[in-house]
Amino acid sequence: FPLTLLHYHAPKMPGRPAIPTKLKILQGTLNVTRALKKEFSPTLLSGMPSPPSSLDYNTRAKQLWIETAAELYNQGLLSSVDLPMLTAYCIEMAEYLRSMARVRKEGAVIYNVQGNRVTNPNYYNAKNSLDKAIKIANSFGFTPASRTKISGSNKPDEDDSYFR
Repeated sequence: FPLTLLHYHAPKMPGRPAIPTKLKILQGTLNVTRALKKEFSPTLLSGMPSPPSSLDYNTRAKQLWIETAAELYNQGLLSSVDLPMLTAYCIEMAEYLRSMARVRKEGAVIYNVQGNRVTNPNYYNAKNSLDKAIKIANSFGFTPASRTKISGSNKPDEDDSYFR
């Protein structure tokens, strides 16, 4: 059964990252006809949360959590749904930093027990941790830009007249 144009699906090309509607309004670049009417917008936290107890064993991750949470909170971008992903992000970034410190200390290439030169396993660990942190930041709504791709609930907004 021959492949025809009807069966062909062009590969999806990556485009520019989405910009949150809030930023578009501030920049004066909002095109109302292209904006999501029900953009996912979780309730923001009313106070700065404390780091979770799961980070008590990891001082670097806890410090990253405090710094990142404070910045997100001060920018008005931190909600309760962000906290688990923020925790995972900080754990992965702390592991990346720890592994890269070992790579700097030991070198990117080390000798194994047989005496052969091999890539330092800490390099792979750092790469994997950084990849996970980037996925958390971009794919799960941790970043404001990725939130614009998620449609919110069907309940009407208080100021829904903006899109009419």
